[in-house]
Amino acid sequence: MTSPRDWLDARRPAVPEGLKEWLAVEGEVPLSVADLADLGIAALDRAEVSQRLDRHAAFRLLAADAFLTYACEAAVDEPDVASRLHLILDRCAAAWQ
Repeated sequence: MTSPRDWLDARRPAVPEGLKEWLAVEGEVPLSVADLADLGIAALDRAEVSQRLDRHAAFRLLAADAFLTYACEAAVDEPDVASRLHLILDRCAAAWQ
């Protein structure tokens, strides 16, 4: 299993340095479509609780966007792309019902 930090470091184009700290994940996390979607959902939840409309809030939103984008990119690499994309949508819908 690749650590999230190693996986992010290997991304091309590279993750901007200013955003990298906002994508930090504790411990070992599998890098599946579902797990990346969950990281995006969690990042967006953290952004929602922020009452500040400042640079920190912007980076929280960018982190959520990045994880959800990475989940979609990972879905494209799966044999059944449509079901993986639906999984992402279903998880997002369930998180905000």
